Amino acid sequence: MVKTIVHAHSPSREAIHAAVEKVTGGSLFAGTFNDNVWCDTFGARL
Repeated sequence: MVKTIVHAHSPSREAIHAAVEKVTGGSLFAGTFNDNVWCDTFGARL
């Protein structure tokens, strides 16, 4: 199961580079977890 999803909404080289750095551990995640991403639906938590 996927525990982390990285959203990179920009097709720019900078956004792609930043996403790869996060996934490979080259840069720490600075965001915070927000329960609202589940939209209070059971199906989204599966």
